[in-house]
Order: sequence, then C-alpha cells, then structure tokens
Amino acid sequence: MVVFPERVKERLRKPLGVLVPGTAAEVAGRIPSILSDMGVDRVVSVGDVTSEMLLRAGLRPDVMVVDGRAERRMYHGLDMGGFEMLRVSNPAGCITPQAAETVVKAYMSGRPTVVLVDGEEDLLALPLLYHLRERDVLLYGQPGRGCVIAVSYTHLT
Repeated sequence: MVVFPERVKERLRKPLGVLVPGTAAEVAGRIPSILSDMGVDRVVSVGDVTSEMLLRAGLRPDVMVVDGRAERRMYHGLDMGGFEMLRVSNPAGCITPQAAETVVKAYMSGRPTVVLVDGEEDLLALPLLYHLRERDVLLYGQPGRGCVIAVSYTHLT
C-alpha cells in the first residue's frame, strides 16, 4: 500500500492538468466544447461531483471512480444506470494495490464502468493518469475552484 506523507498530499492538491475554473454548472457548460476541441477519445472521471457534472453536460464518462461523498459529506444522485459496477476499498490518503488494480482494470476493459470506492477515491487518479492512452483524458474536481482536465504524463514527454 502506498501511504502519502502530508508534504506529498500538499503537492497533489495543485492541479495536475488544466484547471477549468468555475462552479459545476459553469464548468459543465464549457467542458463539452473543450473536450471536442481536444479531440478526446475516452473520458475518465474521478469524484462524484465531477462525474455528475459530466453526465448533466450530456457526456458519459467511460469510467467513473466515485465514493458516494463530496467534500466529506454523503453525496447522492449520481445516475449509474448502464454501467458495470466494481467495488473496492481504499483508505483515505492511500492507494492500495487492489484499488489501483481495480481502477486500471476498469479503464482497460473498454466497458462503461463505475468503480465504487469504500473509503476515498481522490488519489486513485494517479494510477489512472499513468495508464491513460493518448487522446484520453481524466477529469477530477478541484474543490472551490473548478475541474481539472489531465492527460497521461507519459504523453507529455
């Protein structure tokens, strides 16, 4: 299991991609055209609010990684109909091997999948970013600021 010290978690609080600023409604209005301009093939979302924002914008993520919480409060209302469901445990501030394997498996399967995390899903963006293919993006929320659009760092070099 990877446990992140506070200094690393602090660094990870900074966007790992392009920040699209605004409220969920404002971002939802801009995201479809941004992704279209980027020529995106597949979309992965991490977080309940981000996943719901994409669905409300008429975009269906290929993979959604959620934990049923938003800013540590229970979050209901995410439509998971038509998605394969995988469940995994992942403690806050950590990435377990099983959780990393599960989110990567969901992404590699090519099937619409929701990974429901018992614990915290935020850091599970990291193994997904490592495995993202060219022309695929990962979106996650930046609390109080907007949404981050990230591409695999392996495609930036």
